[in-house]
Amino acid sequence: MVRHHQRHTRRLSEMLDSPFVQGCGDPVAAAAAYPRENAAFVILARNSELDSVLHSMSSLEHHFNRWFQYPYVFLNDAAFTDAFKAGVSKGTKANVAFGQVNSSMWGFPEWADKARYREAMAQQGDRGIKYGGLESYHHMCRFFSGYFFNHELVKDLEFFWRVEPDVTFFCDLTYDPFRMMKQHGKVYGFVIALKERLNTIPTLFRHVEAWRQEHRIKETSFADYNLCHFWSNFEIARVDFFQSERYMSFFNDLDKSGGFWLERWGDAPIHTFGAALLLEAEQIHYFRDIGYQHSDIAHCPANAPSPLIWSPKEMYNTSDGTQTMDDQFDEPKQGGHGCRCKCPLDYIDLEWRGGSCMNEWAKVVGGWLK
Repeated sequence: MVRHHQRHTRRLSEMLDSPFVQGCGDPVAAAAAYPRENAAFVILARNSELDSVLHSMSSLEHHFNRWFQYPYVFLNDAAFTDAFKAGVSKGTKANVAFGQVNSSMWGFPEWADKARYREAMAQQGDRGIKYGGLESYHHMCRFFSGYFFNHELVKDLEFFWRVEPDVTFFCDLTYDPFRMMKQHGKVYGFVIALKERLNTIPTLFRHVEAWRQEHRIKETSFADYNLCHFWSNFEIARVDFFQSERYMSFFNDLDKSGGFWLERWGDAPIHTFGAALLLEAEQIHYFRDIGYQHSDIAHCPANAPSPLIWSPKEMYNTSDGTQTMDDQFDEPKQGGHGCRCKCPLDYIDLEWRGGSCMNEWAKVVGGWLK
């Protein structure tokens, strides 16, 4: 069943990057054609977030993993309970692994001035900086910036797909993004690009620029940073990029400054700076065809016209041959990229909202087309 939904589309230059597949493919055939890549979903979660994790898994399984069966890696700075393990194991037929993050990856390093850093975090909380007063949030940002990819359950993967609790996917993904990333030479993939709050990273770009100059990497200065970053709560990337000597040199230099505690540096701008410094534009992929929402920010594309938008009975329909309400989707439009997307009716896509950095991304890859 098609929903009539007013969706606008803009054409983006495809000189350096383009959707891997326009609209719908056959996911059953795609999953059977090649063995799975060495990849997994990586989810950092607390035991108390079981319901939120199951929401994310249900959405991801429905729109992608029911066909491709990629494994899940769950990480926590505390031990997972038996109830959490049993709950998430029921949410997928894929393999599931659980790991605890040890103190060498989470918390203060030995050289840290804990009293000074805790005072700085308390002041951030007093000033109303979002999450600035939460010590665990600072540790989490540092973990994702410089450690998760060396965890024993992640370090030997080729690709990871980061998934957060309580996120929603709106479109079917009928191809294997890991295989496509590999085939097209992509290293880092994102869905949403937006601006960071200046009060969380007031000196970050100065440290980045100092490292860039010291190592003579690229000629583009970061002294006048525009606050744009890839939102890292969704990212698909090569593990070895973050494990590389140059990225780790970059991270370690930032880490020693104390900025993860003296300020509230997030992993999203750290990953973005790393990609901007160490990758070429054509190695970065915008998953424009993936519909995704985290908190109140969402991207949801128009559907691409495709004969495969009408799903085979064995994939979607009920036993009596009728289509379920969950399988309604928005009317296809020329210039659309999605597959069976069902976008929220009352939202404005981030591509059109203030605070988005899609115009800046468009300039990098060749601009918007008329």
